[in-house]
Amino acid sequence: MPSLNPIAMGRILSEYPPPRSNVVLLSCMDLRLVDELASFMDRDNLTNRYDHLIMAGAALGVMRPGHDNWRSTFFEHLDIALKVHWPVEDIYILEHRSCGAYAKFLDAHFGDSPKEQARELKTHREYASQLAEEIQAWAALQTPINEKPVRLNVRSFLMDLRGDIELLGYHPARPTASASKNRKNGAAKTGKKSRRATS
Repeated sequence: MPSLNPIAMGRILSEYPPPRSNVVLLSCMDLRLVDELASFMDRDNLTNRYDHLIMAGAALGVMRPGHDNWRSTFFEHLDIALKVHWPVEDIYILEHRSCGAYAKFLDAHFGDSPKEQARELKTHREYASQLAEEIQAWAALQTPINEKPVRLNVRSFLMDLRGDIELLGYHPARPTASASKNRKNGAAKTGKKSRRATS
């Protein structure tokens, strides 16, 4: 069987530093982009370094109202992925154009004009951003793994039908509650020292 040619599978149109640790990838189930998706992860030096969670509509599948069982399934699998393949510091949400799930769940249909393409991108960004916020809120409630707090960077992407990738958004990991408390205590101590120096 011939090997994949990463160059033929589309381009990464955005610049960002590739992850250094393992990754959890959420993508749609669409059969048209299976090779392109694997090629994208290979170009980010992530071959054999990611757990792949698949849900129709990707972010929309997790976030759509009235389907809490899909959301709970995603977070249960995310929890297992972190514990089994720790350390994980990055989550990839991979959306794609011409998504049948968006048409099915939202009755959202997008044309090929620049205006329609921009509307499609905006819709995917909206749901990916909602999920990114939810992931980080979830991470803040998790107990440390191997004495290391769960802090997750979330990047979302949009792939077109040629396999070209653009970055939709980046949500850097939130500071842990203990880190925030330490910063506040440090700031309070600094303030006390400054008041003493000026008195």
